[in-house]
Amino acid sequence: MLLPAAIPGLHPRGVFGVGGGSGRGTQTVTTPDPLVSLKRELTRLDDSTVLTYRSDAPESPGYLRLYALDRFDGDRWTYSPLKSSSKDRLSGDRALPAPQGLTVAPSREVTTEVRVRPEVRNMTFLPVPYAPAKVSIKGDWRVHGPSLMIYSLRDSAGGRSYTVRSLIPQPTVGQLAASGPYPPEIVAHYTAVPKNVPPEVRKLASDVTAGSATALGQAVRLQRWFTLSGGFTYDLSAPAPQHGSDLVDFLLHSKRGYCEQFAAAMALMARILGIPSRVAMGYTPGSEVKPGEWVVRSRDAHAWPELYFEGSGWVRFEPTPSGAAGQGTALAPEYSLPAVSTGGGPDDQVTQAPDASSPDAGATASPSGPAHRNDEGAGAATDVQEGDDGGFSAARWLAVALLVLLLMAVPMTLRIYTRWRRWAALTASPSGTPTPKRRRASPGPAEEAERRRRRTPGPAAPVRSPNGTPDPSGAAHAAWQEMRADALDHGLEWRASDSPRAAARRLGELLEMDAPSLQALTRIARAEELARYSRTRASEPAERLRADVRTVREAFAASVGRRARWRARLLPPSTMEQTRTALRTAGDRALDATARLNDLPSRLRRR
Repeated sequence: MLLPAAIPGLHPRGVFGVGGGSGRGTQTVTTPDPLVSLKRELTRLDDSTVLTYRSDAPESPGYLRLYALDRFDGDRWTYSPLKSSSKDRLSGDRALPAPQGLTVAPSREVTTEVRVRPEVRNMTFLPVPYAPAKVSIKGDWRVHGPSLMIYSLRDSAGGRSYTVRSLIPQPTVGQLAASGPYPPEIVAHYTAVPKNVPPEVRKLASDVTAGSATALGQAVRLQRWFTLSGGFTYDLSAPAPQHGSDLVDFLLHSKRGYCEQFAAAMALMARILGIPSRVAMGYTPGSEVKPGEWVVRSRDAHAWPELYFEGSGWVRFEPTPSGAAGQGTALAPEYSLPAVSTGGGPDDQVTQAPDASSPDAGATASPSGPAHRNDEGAGAATDVQEGDDGGFSAARWLAVALLVLLLMAVPMTLRIYTRWRRWAALTASPSGTPTPKRRRASPGPAEEAERRRRRTPGPAAPVRSPNGTPDPSGAAHAAWQEMRADALDHGLEWRASDSPRAAARRLGELLEMDAPSLQALTRIARAEELARYSRTRASEPAERLRADVRTVREAFAASVGRRARWRARLLPPSTMEQTRTALRTAGDRALDATARLNDLPSRLRRR
């Protein structure tokens, strides 16, 4: 313990730590393998909070970057050793170096106030939105000019608060497509590919991007291949790549991995195509708990590729699948998404980012063909308006609007019905015995009156245990399912692997709930825990749990923004998938019925 303090230049290294010394002159900053802790963070069972931050960005504040890995040795990505000196220190109002290549594309200035949890140890690189322009933090922190990584030789970010003013690049598709030639120093450093890269990988990069004439078109095709058409699966159980053969197995055989494999593979394939690239590591934006306030947890650790475009600088791409089947909080940037199909053709007919070699690269194309210039004159438009079949009447527009409203109301109605059905199944008859079966003979006046009194809009029989009494676990399961649906509807992250107690603790910390809401949340989790694991299965009364669910739902709504609240009411995500499945099933049945009707004459002739 005393040796590092006694010998200058000797310091311990941690998960995110670096070596270095406190002596004078230039020091070398190295980290053996920045990606070694990535999977450990992603698979932590407690999913602990790493940091919280406040951002003035009008939308998602973007990723928080720790490292920029610029070297690929044939097996692993790492970054070149940093030569650090006193001139690299952050001091006062000193502005950071300008980001590489950002000369044409517009940028948005965003201020982020970050608070790192005290439990975080050895975080010697600061997570900041790229590209940082100014960082205000206490301690000996330094900047690497070419990559704009913020690091320290001795300090850790754990327990610290700091403010970052960043210039977030906002390139358009046209600017990226029309990107000029790369500077020689960028080409020499960021397109280097080891000779031991297997020829199968080189051929695969060419095959996937065949037909794209620009760097942007090739990058979009690569991203789409990883996320949509390549047959890849996000899998945290996949081992971390250690050798070049592991990369070949991921690309050509197993096609299973997590963000490290996806980012490393796309960056390498981009270099094979001659596009300067590197691998960035840090965190996704996390989860928004209040308007402008975000929480980043250990499972938000992430790796992604950055590609260089002259005039726009380093821009992010997202080859890792996102959502429930991938990295939960990952988000692909708009300029990297495929455009609308040009007419339902094969995959290669999907409109990509425009190629600069095309004569109409700067123009906006119509999905159905070239832009219309109205060369027919004013008379043509008049004929269309006055013709019998040239447009919709008011009644048709009203019918279309009514149909749209009805379709929009389907998820909301389904959510209300599911909630009512779930609680109605727990309603017991006043006498505490099962509701008698309906008689086949015509009942008398007294029996008819009793039957009308007992008739309810819910299910015919309540949920009961085998001895005829109401099942106490049914109320607990119903309350737990309702709370899970409410959490999904309000955009809150729900971990399927969490126990009831862990889920309640995480939601309570995430939302900073008041005492009544926290008590209601705890009762629901306790009831579900007893219903799952206890032999006696003692539980709270159904009405009590139902009131607790309403209390927790109100707490969820109060913790999110107005847009999320309206989405939870009108388009609840918990029922959107159910709605899509129902509509798809109805459509398949309609098509099947149409096919049978069309085939009816031929079948009659055969008979």
